[in-house]
Amino acid sequence: MELRIQINRVEEVSAALTTIEAYSHGLQISRRSLHHLLLIADEFLSNLFNHAQQSLDIQVEIQLTRIANHWRLEIEDNTWAFDFTTIPIVFSTSEIERRKVGGLGIPLIRSLVDNVSYQRVQDKNRTIFLIAQ
Repeated sequence: MELRIQINRVEEVSAALTTIEAYSHGLQISRRSLHHLLLIADEFLSNLFNHAQQSLDIQVEIQLTRIANHWRLEIEDNTWAFDFTTIPIVFSTSEIERRKVGGLGIPLIRSLVDNVSYQRVQDKNRTIFLIAQ
């Protein structure tokens, strides 16, 4: 079974997450895996729209499939090339009040997935997350 969703605006992220959650009902997905899946999708998609060029007609396709004992979340977009797998993870030791805003999303996503890969295909970013069942 496979789920495909297309969105074009940040305002559609919430509806996409609701669709993913509704799709999961009746499937054998643990509550933990579903929570991780929704958190990854929310964080990644929110950042994608927040950092994309505002003048661009953004097109995002989300695909969810089950492969053996993993869920495969593929997000493909037409924004500027950005391979978040190359961003080093830096943990700050400063107090929370003194830290600048941002920088926690990538480490959070990486901590929740078993594997993540990136490809640039025909002027599109394709990021694939594998989440254990």
